[in-house]
Amino acid sequence: MIGNQFTFRFIRDLDDASLDDVLRLKKSRSGKSIILTYKSIDLHNEHVTMFRNTRELSSYLYNYFSLMKEDDDPFLSVQIDHPVMPSILFTLEKFTHNIKRLVYMVELHYN
Repeated sequence: MIGNQFTFRFIRDLDDASLDDVLRLKKSRSGKSIILTYKSIDLHNEHVTMFRNTRELSSYLYNYFSLMKEDDDPFLSVQIDHPVMPSILFTLEKFTHNIKRLVYMVELHYN
């Protein structure tokens, strides 16, 4: 399905994409749940979580993104990729100031 997947790239170094952590969201094959896949440079495997509805996903994303404000070793920036929209690159400060709007954008897409 075109436009099904959101990708959030958490960037440590603008010149080295291999250092990025990557969070991907997509609908399950059945279309009844949303799959979150997270790949960190610190982890050797991807972590996969399934959410039954957008309320669960929104709560998870809001809490996770909010904690990024408190990180002692923060990412430099965050890029959002979506197949049918231009990529958006935020500094971490701008990203954390727009958490509610970003989570709402995800909710609208998956509802």
